[in-house]
Amino acid sequence: MNVLLAYPDYQHRDKSPPLGLMYVASVLEHHGHNVKIIDFSVDKPTAFSSSINDSDIFGISFTSQQFHEAYQLINQVRRVSEKIKIIVGGPHATIYEKEVFNEIPSVDYVAVGEGEYTALDIANGVHPEKVNGLIWKDEGGNIYVNPPRPIVKNLDELPFPARHLVPMKKYSCKGAILTSRGCPFRCIFCLKKTGRTWRAHSSDYVISEMNEMIENFNISEFHICDDNFLANPKRANEIADAILMMNWKCNLNLWGGSRVDLIAKNEPLIAKLAQAGLRKTGLGIESVIPEVLDAMRKDITLEEVEKAIAILRKYDISFFIFLMVGLPNDKYENVEITKKWIVKNKIKEFGVSLATPYPKTELWEYVNNNGRWLVSSKDVQKDFSYHTVTKVYPMWDTPDFPAEQRMKTLVELIRFSAIRTGYISRDKLTIAIKQPRLMLEWLKKWLKLYF
Repeated sequence: MNVLLAYPDYQHRDKSPPLGLMYVASVLEHHGHNVKIIDFSVDKPTAFSSSINDSDIFGISFTSQQFHEAYQLINQVRRVSEKIKIIVGGPHATIYEKEVFNEIPSVDYVAVGEGEYTALDIANGVHPEKVNGLIWKDEGGNIYVNPPRPIVKNLDELPFPARHLVPMKKYSCKGAILTSRGCPFRCIFCLKKTGRTWRAHSSDYVISEMNEMIENFNISEFHICDDNFLANPKRANEIADAILMMNWKCNLNLWGGSRVDLIAKNEPLIAKLAQAGLRKTGLGIESVIPEVLDAMRKDITLEEVEKAIAILRKYDISFFIFLMVGLPNDKYENVEITKKWIVKNKIKEFGVSLATPYPKTELWEYVNNNGRWLVSSKDVQKDFSYHTVTKVYPMWDTPDFPAEQRMKTLVELIRFSAIRTGYISRDKLTIAIKQPRLMLEWLKKWLKLYF
């Protein structure tokens, strides 16, 4: 089969390869199919229509924030070809399942969860009713929901992502790598799109993939995108040992973030990772208010947060703290407490966002039971664009923390960040040189904060 895979444009992210699609592509290629990937965030193909006509299957993966771009691409594909089979996957499909057919009638198949082998079954010509993890529509428009597909337990059976199919030189974060899937923790706002069962590539697999990235793509900075790279300290230690043994001069960035409790409990590991090249990590603490931490089931303490910060500073590892406004038990009065904590702990880099509920999460149920939707919960995906760089406004609130106060809290903390560190940091400038649209949006925000 000839398979065309696409990733919609999304201007509000660092430019990194679409690893999910690239895993699908590598499995398809491994089994003899011809695959082409178009990443619209870096590619503007002039011959998209001819690529559609040359293909038997069109697959697209997208988040809810990319819904509008994906909708337009899918309709464009259907206008060009009535015969091509269209399969959608990714986080949005996994959340909304059969609702996708109502949103985008041109779709033939929806792949729920991990899509590598679901896509392979379709490409191999397996009848849709026998494909686990698939929701499909017959010629009469009837929709069928098949049993779920089991997760891939042995990730080492997957070929490396198909980096040769994307323009690696065009990515600002070309060193993106995924070494594990899943997260065993229970934060109420998180959709475990790859499951709560944590699975990982072996350290040998990870080092082999990194070696290929170095040799074939001249990569020296690796952005580890795992939800929880430190979940197995023994494996992380093996990876660090192997990097040191290979004598690679590389930088590591735990892009997906690190849990502070695992940092606090594993100082020797953090020291070794620093020696192996760890230079940056994110810390998703979300709040510095104990009552909020408990309500969101973060399962961390402020003592662990501060111990983790001390360890990172000891080994010269920079960190970025992620905060949320509007989680359960949050309130406007927490602004000053948060500011004092930031000053006390000399935090240089932090970001603030609004707590956003997604279907199938506990936060979604919390809003249904305790809050008020400010948009229709039935088609809330159409309003996820409110949570981009350019459009931010609460999608929900509660009587004790209304929308106006949530926005006031958000603005005050963003302004506080700008005053302390400069809103347009060196890292943002580096990215913005390659992404002028983001530079313009950051500049607009910065000017609004000061003038």
